[in-house]
Amino acid sequence: MNARIEVQGWEMLALHKLLLDYKFDLGVRDELFASTLLADLAERLLNGLVALDAEVKGIDSHDLWVSFLTVSNTEHPAVPKVLDRLRDHALTWWIKATLTERQAYLRAAFSPYRLADDLLVQLAANDFSSDLPRV
Repeated sequence: MNARIEVQGWEMLALHKLLLDYKFDLGVRDELFASTLLADLAERLLNGLVALDAEVKGIDSHDLWVSFLTVSNTEHPAVPKVLDRLRDHALTWWIKATLTERQAYLRAAFSPYRLADDLLVQLAANDFSSDLPRV
């Protein structure tokens, strides 16, 4: 499919904020929560925001944005939301999934946030099948 829309300037920031609110504050439909389509959109928005900062402010803000969006520990507010969603809607799949599949799911579920590598490994290794305390 080649249908396209053009998003300009600060519309990208508005879309980025909307995506964050939709996934983590308002809740999103199960089929979209760990969607690679939304994860890809979030990545393109991030690249667009970095380009916008370069154009408007004359700065390379990539590292700043990545730092802002990185989830490095379980204290981040997105962690319990993703894990609760996983327990409630994807646990049967998760238990059977390979480590690679689990990591892909987590990357998409946390998008537009990015999991720190050590947290990604820690969460992907957990089977969440026992009565674990909620994070």
